[in-house]
Amino acid sequence: MKRPFVTHLLLAWFGCWLVARTAAAVTIATVPVGHAGNANDWTGWGGVGYEYRIGAYEVRNAEYVEFLNAKAVSDPLGLYNANMGSNARGGITRSGVSGSYSYAPKAGMQNKPVNYVSFYDAVRFANWLGNGQGSGDTESGAYTILGGTAEPTNGRDIVRNSGATWFLTSDNEWYKAAYHKNDGVTDHYFAYPTANDVAPAGGAPPGGSNSANISLLVGDPTDVGAYVASASPYGTFDQGGNASEWTEKLQPDFETYRTRRGGEWNGFSSNLWAGTQFIEDPLNEHLSVGFRLATVAEATPFAGDFDLDNDVDGADFLAWQRGGSPSPLSAVDLSAWKTAFGGAPIATVPEPSTAMLSICVLIGGARRRSRRM
Repeated sequence: MKRPFVTHLLLAWFGCWLVARTAAAVTIATVPVGHAGNANDWTGWGGVGYEYRIGAYEVRNAEYVEFLNAKAVSDPLGLYNANMGSNARGGITRSGVSGSYSYAPKAGMQNKPVNYVSFYDAVRFANWLGNGQGSGDTESGAYTILGGTAEPTNGRDIVRNSGATWFLTSDNEWYKAAYHKNDGVTDHYFAYPTANDVAPAGGAPPGGSNSANISLLVGDPTDVGAYVASASPYGTFDQGGNASEWTEKLQPDFETYRTRRGGEWNGFSSNLWAGTQFIEDPLNEHLSVGFRLATVAEATPFAGDFDLDNDVDGADFLAWQRGGSPSPLSAVDLSAWKTAFGGAPIATVPEPSTAMLSICVLIGGARRRSRRM
């Protein structure tokens, strides 16, 4: 008996979605940063001429563990710092011997920001994420990294490549997400990244509407996003306090030195002020320094919108038909398509893996066989 077209379609979609969800171990939650073309703040920072998305949170120990288990079984690039395991405020343990190292978050530390990471560790993580995770390369992608050692031979020349999908923030991208008032294409900024012109209060989370992990008042890193009422105007958490964060910005008068921002759990509230930045050797790995990533702004796709023109119509149906349908389909099928997929947005999923594509092909084959019955 011929099964309904929509049933096959939904089964195929669910199978592909399930594989896509399991293919990528790391999922970075991001928030949109709009108002392209806003002016700089009085500091000369913060103007960004395009839309982008930035991590809502600092990269966590659990996410960095996935990176280490994928790319540091021998660790010639020095992606792991022994202090992550030996220091009480580090969050990651390593076991085994070189060639078979394995990594795990310490108990209760999986959601705290990764620390003891260098600038080079951060950009390698961005490359890996942009290259699909798993066996994805760490030395190419968003950044070209030469030398094959922990300290690249082109450290001063590491810049973001065109076409980058995941990347460390530029100084302006970081600044805008932290301080801009999110009120249009303006030069309106807060002084602190908690949507406030008054320095935040330290203390244990969740705190109030202007709180942060600063000044040793907690004494340790806290879970990312724990200060739930103290987001920036764009919806980021912990751009003030918890861990200071690497940015791409090169300091031209200091060889390969880069910039970090945002203050830290063991630093003063003044470190969170918009006019403060730190100049740091890119090899340094501190107990209070981590990073967050950003990504390109993408239109939210619609279910069934195969040609990505923001509607569901006959052109989408034809695009799907050319890509997988075994036989001409009717107006009734098109009507069923539009009923099932009429325009509800769906979340972006990772690039399809080989396994995902294989399962989709198998489901398509099963559909062909059922049509012959």
